[in-house]
Amino acid sequence: MSQLSPNPNTGSITIVSTDTQDNSENFANIGTIANYGTLKNDPGATLDNSGTLYNYYSTLDNYGTLYNYYYSTLYNFGTLKNESGAYLYNFSGSLYNESGATLDNFGSLYNESGATLDNFGSLYNESGATLDNSGSLTNESGATLDNSGSLTNESGATLDNFGSLYNYYYSTLYNFGSLYNESGATLDNFGSLYNYYYSTLYNFGTLKNESGATLDNFGSLYNESGATLDNFGSLYNESGATLDNSGTLYNYYSTLDNYGTLYNFGTLYNFGTLKNESGATLYNYGSLLYNESGATLDNFGTLYNYHLDNFGTLKNESGAYLYHFSDTLKNESGATLYNYGTLYNYYSTLDNFGTLKNESGATLDNSGTLWNESGATLDNSGTLYNYY
Repeated sequence: MSQLSPNPNTGSITIVSTDTQDNSENFANIGTIANYGTLKNDPGATLDNSGTLYNYYSTLDNYGTLYNYYYSTLYNFGTLKNESGAYLYNFSGSLYNESGATLDNFGSLYNESGATLDNFGSLYNESGATLDNSGSLTNESGATLDNSGSLTNESGATLDNFGSLYNYYYSTLYNFGSLYNESGATLDNFGSLYNYYYSTLYNFGTLKNESGATLDNFGSLYNESGATLDNFGSLYNESGATLDNSGTLYNYYSTLDNYGTLYNFGTLYNFGTLKNESGATLYNYGSLLYNESGATLDNFGTLYNYHLDNFGTLKNESGAYLYHFSDTLKNESGATLYNYGTLYNYYSTLDNFGTLKNESGATLDNSGTLWNESGATLDNSGTLYNYY
């Protein structure tokens, strides 16, 4: 093992496959380094790349501080390890983790404003590690980004996933900027995913919030046309936030809790508990909102409906408003619709095949068509207005 030289490097250094080069100094690369062997940056040492650094099917092991400076490039075709307690800074440079390569972060990796981190291989952010993106982080098609630590996409930054992005158990993904899950891509959350105020999460592919996981939206979450959002855990759309579904949203035996604004322009299937809280608004303009057998749709706020098919339990609570404007609100056989608040059926159809209860103190205002089908029950203990 020998000290990497000359320092500074203004020409070309090649580390052959049988060689190990060690840096224990403050080393500056202004030229080119091609590593085919092992390059180690020791604890307390600094490796400054202001040129081009190639790690070819070999190992670059950082225990100190590695800087990839402005207009510089670091290509990894092998294994790049940023060890625990180490720092890797990409300052307005380009860091490419190529197909078949591994970038393994146990320490702190900062992709700064104006910088590019492009992953075509495997990028692991290990337990206890930090990956902080203030620039552009792209996970390409066929690539994997595994977060077992803390991954932060800062304000003004972009995290663009075309491959597979996993946020594992006890891990956290914070989005303060723009997070894109592209068509054909998968974002799989087993931990905690926070989409903060003034931030945007766009899903064009498949977004899964697994059992025991939390997806907490304080900003804007768009599930685009052709996309799928599967919720097996807890999905919160907070006060002032927007959840916009133009694709397909499944709430599987879990909780979708809306404190803000939820737009359904696509299809929403509820197999669990969907709560529209006091002060919140749910606009159902989509193809269908299915509230399945055994499921509960509980409205404490305002629900604007164009087509809703209830096979489970639909509750319009005291002080809440359910406005049905168009198409059909169907309460299927075996289903129950409880109205404790105000339900308006405007020039549309309310079709009851199950049990419809208009409770004491509640108002059912019908200026459309109200069908109580054969074998169904309509129980009025409140006020029922039926206009011609």
